[in-house]
Amino acid sequence: MLSAVQSLQHVIEIYKQENRVDAIPATDGLIQIVLHAAKLNLLALNNKDYAAAIVIAQMDSWLSTHTSYAVLHYSILARACARQIFGEGHNLPSLEAANFYKDKAYELLDRADEINQTHYTSEYYSHILIAANQTLPLYSTSLRLLGWSKELYQSLDIDISQDLIKEIGVAEECRVACIETLSTAGVFQIDQVLNIALLNIQLGEPLSSALQKSSRDACARIPHYPVRLRKEWQQLLERLDELCHLPCGEDQRLRMFAMLAYIMQERIKEIFNDKHVLEAVVAHQRRSGFPLYQNYYTPPLNPVNDIYSLLLEFSTLR
Repeated sequence: MLSAVQSLQHVIEIYKQENRVDAIPATDGLIQIVLHAAKLNLLALNNKDYAAAIVIAQMDSWLSTHTSYAVLHYSILARACARQIFGEGHNLPSLEAANFYKDKAYELLDRADEINQTHYTSEYYSHILIAANQTLPLYSTSLRLLGWSKELYQSLDIDISQDLIKEIGVAEECRVACIETLSTAGVFQIDQVLNIALLNIQLGEPLSSALQKSSRDACARIPHYPVRLRKEWQQLLERLDELCHLPCGEDQRLRMFAMLAYIMQERIKEIFNDKHVLEAVVAHQRRSGFPLYQNYYTPPLNPVNDIYSLLLEFSTLR
């Protein structure tokens, strides 16, 4: 946040030099929002409930701020949303309150699904990250509401339905997927496919079917997994079936997966329209992703016109 404030202050200086004084108030207003959010985040380190109470007083404003700038930590916003809903239901009889919290949680999950359905087919990779940012508070709030509902049912000696248990698990998986996406810029969207496929291959699964299953699994488990990336995996697998069979040695297997990681990193830069975002994502992937594979494949020194031509190297690995 400090870096963001310094950058915005630099923008103001540029506006002054260019005599764009009309643009300064909005930028200064954004600086104040960032500073306010920073204070709330620091406050939440010691007292999340107090920070949430401050947010509740200006809930609509902070929801809009999070959606636009993501400067307020999602856990504060989720706690504030849950407390606001709790206030609406706390005077209800226990059974009605349990049903009320459950229904509200389902509404939030449906809203998150709508956001993800809109974004995961987008032509812009940044929309995938935006969807994760927008839905993380929704998943976190629904998880808290479902927990309250479960506790109330248990206090009334009412059996917990399998649907409720399932939804708690879904909300938690989606919450974790959002956090991983935002913290890694989506690195694991390739990493997970390869790691799960490698595990299945070690259990005896053929290469192409292992990759096919793991790419389907990624789409099922990650609510904002890009459908465009899934299509790229499909095309890669079709070409893979034409060119090679699975090598036997562990080193050869890892070299293949390193090559697949490289190919998908290159392809991802071509299948979305925000090139600058993808360049940053791929750079991050190559700094921190694929630790199992990075020592097994060195990409070509010169650009490759047809990235799939790299698959021909598989013929030398049998």
